[in-house]
Amino acid sequence: MRYNIPKKLLNTWASHIGYGIRPTERRKGYAKIALYLALLEEQKLGEENVLLVCSVDNIGSNKTILALGGKLEKTKLDEYDNTMTNYYWFNVKETIEKNYEHYKNFIVNDTK
Repeated sequence: MRYNIPKKLLNTWASHIGYGIRPTERRKGYAKIALYLALLEEQKLGEENVLLVCSVDNIGSNKTILALGGKLEKTKLDEYDNTMTNYYWFNVKETIEKNYEHYKNFIVNDTK
C-alpha cells in the first residue's frame, strides 16, 4: 500500500497499490488474494477509487487486475523506464462486494 500519494502523481507514474509475488509462488492465486486484501485496506482508508499500473508485458499482473474488476483507463509510455504501461482503476466498494464470497476465508477480523 502506498499511503498519501499526492493526487498530482497519480496517472503519471504512481499508483495506490504495489505488490509482488515470489517467482516460485506465482500462478497459485496469491496475487489475487493480495490485491483483494489491499483493496480492503484502501476501503478502510476511505478510498473510493484506486489506481493500479503495470507494464503491458506483465501478462500475469494484467490478468490479476482484470480478474478482480480493474477497468483499463489508458495505455501510455512510462518515460521513467521506457515501457508501455496500463493504467487500471478500481471502484473499491464494487470490487470488494463482487469478490467477497470468493476471498472471505482470507480476511482476518472480518467486519462485513
